[in-house]
Amino acid sequence: MKSWQILGRELPHNFTFYTYKVKYDMGCAPNPHHKICTLAICKPKIRATAKPGDVIVGLGCKSNNDNETRVIYCMIVEDVISWSEYIDRCKKNEYPERIPTTDTDYGDCIWENADKYQLVRSSWSGHDGEDFFHRDVISGKYVLISKLFWYFGKNNSSGENVYLPDSLYEVVPGRGHRSISNKEYRNNLLNEFFPKLPETPGCYGVPAITPEITKRTCTRTKCSNNHRGNVVRRNNQRTSCHMS
Repeated sequence: MKSWQILGRELPHNFTFYTYKVKYDMGCAPNPHHKICTLAICKPKIRATAKPGDVIVGLGCKSNNDNETRVIYCMIVEDVISWSEYIDRCKKNEYPERIPTTDTDYGDCIWENADKYQLVRSSWSGHDGEDFFHRDVISGKYVLISKLFWYFGKNNSSGENVYLPDSLYEVVPGRGHRSISNKEYRNNLLNEFFPKLPETPGCYGVPAITPEITKRTCTRTKCSNNHRGNVVRRNNQRTSCHMS
């Protein structure tokens, strides 16, 4: 069977290559803070199926006036754990910074209990209510964790954005995400995309939507919590994020 190598690590021969557009880059999903990257909320269909060794690439959104081939982040999944275990690890101080304490906190361990719906902890994610609990915990099932990630957010701190090579243009999804149809592009991913990334994994940018930015750009009549979570309003039009 074919062997795949990246950063001195052998990936599973059948690793899955996921791509999707990051509609709301808020630093919560993905959460690249404190030297690890977690995907705990949003994208339930990816979280329910991803395995260690899989590669996830989040891309820009045309509706955000962004280039769809610009890379928001890339993550090689190292650990896949249940939401119950994630809550337990956070409470036992393995990932204490993931438990949010205010409504401007990026922490993504927002649910107190994975077995039943309870009121959500206040956080910057804007996730609240039973619908979000079902998507985050019941449907998504798992939390993806890795130290092998490159997060660029709204811009790369080096001043140069990272884009997919032309040979990977076909992996840009429409709605939802792509995975099975990306199988034939794994060689291009490893040979043409990964060499474009910084040698050292880590956080190289800041989220596009932050508490500071929102505070500066919103007026009381235009914005309350609508710039957080999965719903925003522009010119009185409701725009929803796809939950796949």
